[in-house]
Amino acid sequence: MRGCENSPKRRPFRAVFAGLALCALCLATAAGRPFVVYERSDRGTEVYSLDVQRKRSENLTNHRAHDWEPDWSPDGRRIVFLSDRVWNPELFVMERDGRGVRRVTDHENREHEPSWSPDGSEIAVALRSAADQTSTIAAIDVDTGKVRPITAGPEDRWPHWSPGGSKILFTRYVEDELRLFVVDRAGGREQMLVRRAYGGRWSPNGREIAYSVRGNGLGIYDIRTGAALHIDPPLPEVIDEVLGRDIENRPLDPAWTADGRSLVFRDVEQDLYRVDIDDGDIHQLPATGVEYPKWHDSAFVRGVEPAGKSPFSWGWIKALGRRRPD
Repeated sequence: MRGCENSPKRRPFRAVFAGLALCALCLATAAGRPFVVYERSDRGTEVYSLDVQRKRSENLTNHRAHDWEPDWSPDGRRIVFLSDRVWNPELFVMERDGRGVRRVTDHENREHEPSWSPDGSEIAVALRSAADQTSTIAAIDVDTGKVRPITAGPEDRWPHWSPGGSKILFTRYVEDELRLFVVDRAGGREQMLVRRAYGGRWSPNGREIAYSVRGNGLGIYDIRTGAALHIDPPLPEVIDEVLGRDIENRPLDPAWTADGRSLVFRDVEQDLYRVDIDDGDIHQLPATGVEYPKWHDSAFVRGVEPAGKSPFSWGWIKALGRRRPD
């Protein structure tokens, strides 16, 4: 029997089994660790990923073209981003480690600020028309690249899906003012939420919206009560080296952590921070040159369900006292 165990016929199985075990170990090691994907400008613009616990950043795109405005897929396995590697900026998708880059769109209109739907089927974008330069919100099929119009514009930006996928938050420029609106997934019915606000992001439980305040600071809008909380975290002074004077530093590009207890954001100097909502404590994270930061934590990965059904998240079990999103 020993000769049978060591025969060449059994070795390929052992090799495959060992490979699968190693992959499982790698996935288990990454499980539960938070990551931030973001855009950074060096010699060009690249997409980076920050391992928050290990304090290590990695260039995911590393391409001679410009790559920018990344967002996580709902399961955290893929990243959507914009790139001009085919001349006209288009949507691309890659694995979370930067491999397997695939082009999604191929048309003359320009996409901005992609946001992946909770069911994984569509990516909402601000779509700038090549014909008349109007900007509308549209949803793009991840598999086919087909465009589905949602709003009529003419100046709509920064879309973001609600956690349940039934609504899309966006910013509209109205009468020289930025305002937050929400629209049904299919389009049509719209509702204004907050004035002098832009770049809104739904909280993981769907009960609040974080946004940048036109002028200074961050805001949190309560969906149930309509109340707004202003957050103005203390930030280092910024000196304009050309003018030789202080300029106002302020938080920008807010994004929620997966447990809904903190916000990550960048400042004017493009340094990355996290602020705890309850106690106001602020922490600087080890990343520089940051724009459009997006947080992901595999401990709070949302299950991908067909459109029209509520996705499930193990995170809602771990975050006790926080209801499942609508």
